[in-house]
Amino acid sequence: MMTAGVFFLFLGLLVFGPKKTIEMSQNLGRTLAQFKQAASKFQAQLQEEVRAHEASPSRSHLSSSPDAESDEPTGMTSDGRFSPRDQTIGG
Repeated sequence: MMTAGVFFLFLGLLVFGPKKTIEMSQNLGRTLAQFKQAASKFQAQLQEEVRAHEASPSRSHLSSSPDAESDEPTGMTSDGRFSPRDQTIGG
Protein backbone atom coordinates (compact mmCIF):
# COMPACT_ATOMS: atom_id res chain seq x y z
CA MET A 1 0.00 0.00 0.00
CA MET A 2 2.80 2.38 0.85
CA THR A 3 4.58 1.72 -2.44
CA ALA A 4 1.37 2.55 -4.32
CA GLY A 5 1.16 5.87 -2.47
CA VAL A 6 4.75 6.71 -3.35
CA PHE A 7 4.12 5.75 -6.97
CA PHE A 8 1.06 8.02 -7.24
CA LEU A 9 2.92 10.86 -5.53
CA PHE A 10 5.76 10.50 -8.05
CA LEU A 11 3.27 10.30 -10.93
CA GLY A 12 1.49 13.40 -9.63
CA LEU A 13 4.78 15.28 -9.50
CA LEU A 14 5.48 14.38 -13.10
CA VAL A 15 2.01 15.22 -14.42
CA PHE A 16 0.99 18.25 -12.35
CA GLY A 17 4.26 19.64 -11.01
CA PRO A 18 5.33 20.09 -7.38
CA LYS A 19 3.14 23.10 -6.53
CA LYS A 20 -0.12 21.59 -7.79
CA THR A 21 0.70 18.15 -6.33
CA ILE A 22 1.18 19.64 -2.83
CA GLU A 23 -2.08 21.56 -3.14
CA MET A 24 -3.96 18.44 -4.25
CA SER A 25 -2.43 16.42 -1.42
CA GLN A 26 -3.53 19.00 1.14
CA ASN A 27 -7.07 19.00 -0.25
CA LEU A 28 -7.15 15.21 -0.17
CA GLY A 29 -5.97 15.24 3.46
CA ARG A 30 -8.67 17.74 4.46
CA THR A 31 -11.33 15.72 2.67
CA LEU A 32 -10.26 12.51 4.40
CA ALA A 33 -10.25 14.25 7.78
CA GLN A 34 -13.78 15.58 7.19
CA PHE A 35 -14.93 12.12 6.13
CA LYS A 36 -13.47 10.53 9.26
CA GLN A 37 -15.11 13.19 11.43
CA ALA A 38 -18.51 12.65 9.78
CA ALA A 39 -18.16 8.88 10.11
CA SER A 40 -17.35 9.10 13.82
CA LYS A 41 -20.29 11.48 14.41
CA PHE A 42 -22.59 9.07 12.58
CA GLN A 43 -21.29 6.12 14.58
CA ALA A 44 -21.76 8.00 17.87
CA GLN A 45 -25.31 9.00 16.92
CA LEU A 46 -26.13 5.44 15.89
CA GLN A 47 -24.80 4.06 19.18
CA GLU A 48 -26.82 6.67 21.09
CA GLU A 49 -30.00 5.67 19.24
CA VAL A 50 -29.36 1.99 19.93
CA ARG A 51 -28.83 2.69 23.64
CA ALA A 52 -32.02 4.76 23.77
CA HIS A 53 -33.97 2.04 21.98
CA GLU A 54 -32.65 -0.66 24.32
CA ALA A 55 -33.48 1.46 27.37
CA SER A 56 -37.07 2.20 26.32
CA PRO A 57 -39.74 -0.39 27.10
CA SER A 58 -40.91 -2.43 24.15
CA ARG A 59 -44.35 -1.63 22.74
CA SER A 60 -45.43 -5.26 23.07
CA HIS A 61 -44.85 -5.15 26.84
CA LEU A 62 -47.23 -2.22 27.29
CA SER A 63 -50.48 -4.02 26.56
CA SER A 64 -51.76 -6.47 29.11
CA SER A 65 -53.24 -8.91 26.58
CA PRO A 66 -53.38 -9.34 22.82
CA ASP A 67 -57.11 -8.51 22.87
CA ALA A 68 -56.57 -5.20 24.67
CA GLU A 69 -57.88 -2.05 22.99
CA SER A 70 -55.21 -0.03 21.27
CA ASP A 71 -54.97 3.41 19.74
CA GLU A 72 -53.67 1.96 16.46
CA PRO A 73 -55.77 2.48 13.32
CA THR A 74 -58.00 -0.38 12.29
CA GLY A 75 -56.20 -2.89 10.11
CA MET A 76 -52.77 -2.44 11.70
CA THR A 77 -51.07 -5.24 13.56
CA SER A 78 -49.41 -4.67 16.92
CA ASP A 79 -45.99 -4.36 15.28
CA GLY A 80 -47.15 -1.48 13.06
CA ARG A 81 -47.67 -3.38 9.80
CA PHE A 82 -50.93 -3.40 7.88
CA SER A 83 -52.95 -6.58 7.91
CA PRO A 84 -53.35 -8.35 4.53
CA ARG A 85 -56.96 -7.27 4.10
CA ASP A 86 -55.88 -3.58 4.11
CA GLN A 87 -53.12 -4.05 1.57
CA THR A 88 -55.49 -4.43 -1.36
CA ILE A 89 -56.49 -1.40 -3.37
CA GLY A 90 -59.96 -0.22 -2.48
CA GLY A 91 -60.24 -2.85 0.18
